Amino acid sequence: RAAAALDPSHADALVDLEARALFEAGRDVELEAFVAQLSAGARTRANARNLLAASLQRRGAVERARALFTQLLDEARRRGDGAREAALAQNLGTLERRAGHAAAARALFERAAALHEHGGGVAGLAHARTQLGGMLREAGELLAAAVPLESAVDLAERLGDAAGAAVARGTHGLLLAERGHLHAARLELERACAELQRLGRRSHAALLEARLEELAARTGRPPGAVERARQRGDAAGLLDADPRALVALARAAWMRHDARRALERADRAVALAESLGQGSTAAEAAALARSARAGNDPGRGASAGAGSDERVLAALRDPLPLTETQDLARDLEARGRDDLAARLWCAIAARARDPLARQSARARAGALFSNCARGLNPAEASVLARHLLARPDPKPGDLGVLGPAESEDQELEMDVVRLLEINQRLVDEQDLEKLLGTIVESALTMTGAERGFLVLEEDGHLVFDTALDSKRGDIAAPELEISRSVVQQALDRGVPLVLSNASEDPELGAAPSVLSLDLRSILCVPFAIDARSRGVVYVDHRVRAGAFGPRSERLLALLAGQAALAIRQVRRLDEIRRLNQELEHEVAHTESDLRTAQAALVSAGMPGVVSGLVGRSPSIRRVHDLVARFAAVGMPVMVVGPSGTGKELAARALHVESPRASGPFVVENCAALPASLVEAELFGAARGAFTGAETERAGLFERAHGGTLFLDEIGELPLELQAKLLRVLETGEVRRLGEGLVRQVDFRLVAATNRDLEAEVRAGRFRPDLYYRLDGLRITMPPLSERVEDVPLLVEHFLRLEGARAGHTRRATAEVVAALSRRAWPGNVRELRNEVARLLVLSPGDLDDPSLVRPPSDVALEAQGAEMPVVPLVEMERRAIERAIAVCGGDKTRAADMLGISRAKIYQRVKEWNTVT
Repeated sequence: RAAAALDPSHADALVDLEARALFEAGRDVELEAFVAQLSAGARTRANARNLLAASLQRRGAVERARALFTQLLDEARRRGDGAREAALAQNLGTLERRAGHAAAARALFERAAALHEHGGGVAGLAHARTQLGGMLREAGELLAAAVPLESAVDLAERLGDAAGAAVARGTHGLLLAERGHLHAARLELERACAELQRLGRRSHAALLEARLEELAARTGRPPGAVERARQRGDAAGLLDADPRALVALARAAWMRHDARRALERADRAVALAESLGQGSTAAEAAALARSARAGNDPGRGASAGAGSDERVLAALRDPLPLTETQDLARDLEARGRDDLAARLWCAIAARARDPLARQSARARAGALFSNCARGLNPAEASVLARHLLARPDPKPGDLGVLGPAESEDQELEMDVVRLLEINQRLVDEQDLEKLLGTIVESALTMTGAERGFLVLEEDGHLVFDTALDSKRGDIAAPELEISRSVVQQALDRGVPLVLSNASEDPELGAAPSVLSLDLRSILCVPFAIDARSRGVVYVDHRVRAGAFGPRSERLLALLAGQAALAIRQVRRLDEIRRLNQELEHEVAHTESDLRTAQAALVSAGMPGVVSGLVGRSPSIRRVHDLVARFAAVGMPVMVVGPSGTGKELAARALHVESPRASGPFVVENCAALPASLVEAELFGAARGAFTGAETERAGLFERAHGGTLFLDEIGELPLELQAKLLRVLETGEVRRLGEGLVRQVDFRLVAATNRDLEAEVRAGRFRPDLYYRLDGLRITMPPLSERVEDVPLLVEHFLRLEGARAGHTRRATAEVVAALSRRAWPGNVRELRNEVARLLVLSPGDLDDPSLVRPPSDVALEAQGAEMPVVPLVEMERRAIERAIAVCGGDKTRAADMLGISRAKIYQRVKEWNTVT
């Protein structure tokens, strides 16, 4: 208000801000009064009224909120404001969804999605499809919900909207869980949960964590971190704030045959859901509570009018006529509930008297169950078969139609899968402290031990790194809770040590630690990390004797071996990080020294050294001076000069010395691009814009955003694209092929050519307006013939680069350097570098034989000859290329190197000559 009084020109913007401040502060009554007296512009009033409608909805005044949202929606439609109409349709759809009006909500979300798609609002489209998919999922239309949710995930990820993608992915994971596709659901939920936690959205992740616990119970997997924390009595925090999470945890406890916890969580879910007005969740929790109180009779209290789960339970408890059961199974199958449909077909197969009907039902049950079990190992699939209802089954005998499984094979398969999963966790963890915790936690899970310890021996001293109690968590003083005698003996012998009843062991039973701790079962497995360090994984059980058999010993030995590798790897990574930090310090000091030297050169009136441009000759120092002056401005730069003079190096130096140095440096040779793909490469293309465009792709202009774009051989750019390039330089806007969305780009253009562009302009092959735009700043790269004094420096530079690659540096004698300095270099610096590389191949040691330096090629000599007849440039180019190809035996790559041009240019010219012929 004070700002509005000081500067009335911002009145509308300040009205928007004040309305939002009142809304976000929850001052709903003041907001309503504020909106009533508004005299601002139409759009500002509409924004404030939209907030008022949301405020009314929050206060429970649903009818007034609906009326206001509807009025605003009609106004936006009449004005033709598609973006506002789409946003208001989403708001009204959310209201109808919460009011239980699924059909109205669906129509509004579909309308919002269509408006966003028509207007190119990709972010809004992703949000609308997430809402639509969530609403369809809540309505039980799982197959219909999958399409918009999968699309929403894809759109949000393309936009880089991590939060939006995680929410859509989490909703899709919940949908897969409700379909009974547990492996796919677990992957989606774990990924979404990790992303939400990374973004600090713990409240959004809480429900997903609870559903992951339910999935684990349905497949017989051990409890995860959330369930273990609750069993220890740790504060549950956000999980207790969501009745849906409590219902999921109650189901998990029930499937693990923990009726007490299942009942406790179901009762708390009922109370919380009723207080929040979540009727359907309260009803589901109440049914769970009734079932838990009744023992294993989950159908008690269920009615045929309840949700899909309760309808199936009612049909199993009081069998319907066969045709009605088949209709219910088909309906569930059509809606995507594969787990419930499979369970009903099992019941039909068990009851059917006709062999053909029984066989058909069994086949349908098997096919649906296969969908649910895809990705699970046999042991997990066997547990899932018992939990198709996600709760104890009232008639488990029906499940025999799915076929028996081999228990031994299941156990072995389960062990392998667990070890692979644990190995993946060990590989992914790069923090040593967390890694040791993961090892001990895995040891407890695999052996069923009460406590677990990881002890390392460093230079003969025992270090008690990590200790966990399966019920109470971290152990404060592990060195007082473990038998040192057992640890030392396992380390000395180098083999696993198993004690079925430690106090009765003839050798270790009298050890003070065994007696004082009253230990029963102990399993201690040693492992070696390197020559100086080793350790043990130690688990025990203070109550049960004989707790660890051969299977536990085998699994823990495998885990210990993986632990040794993982610890060694993490230590190496830590050492690499330390060395990198030291290197960074050295680089920082070196950069400081270079900046000091650069400043000294400038203060002495000399141009500073430019990265990559080697030499001290007057001509190259002029280039250094121009680069230093041009780098600080944003105008386009034209770099001209013969082939092989280092035009790309000059462009890169302009980038490195500029304020854009931290941005990308994107390089493209216009002559190397086929004419049909030049526009798509520069501007990018939408999916399906042309044949072969299977994915969206950003063009060079977008990829260079924030940095520098270097276009070599700019004279090869087709005329029609020259006009489009000029427009991009003038407006900073690009539009991908096949897409209507305009994108802003910000890059600095550096162009290069070895052609005479003024002659090209006169001949009509290059647009004059683009030429004048590009040629505001020009750098001319001198041929090597004008900077012969730089040859020794260049040779030394090339030898140093090769030495860095090979691991040792060779030298060139003064005689060889003199021979190289006397020789003509029609291919300029590129030819000199190739010659140095050739001499390195031919010389066994240092470069000391000047006779190995070859003279210029015949093509170059002809080009320099005084008696050479005057011929058109086109004909001269053709003779040079054909001569080079003949000398190189048809090898166009070698010919291109010899001529100092690109291979693509040779192919292009040969193709043109063949076409003319």
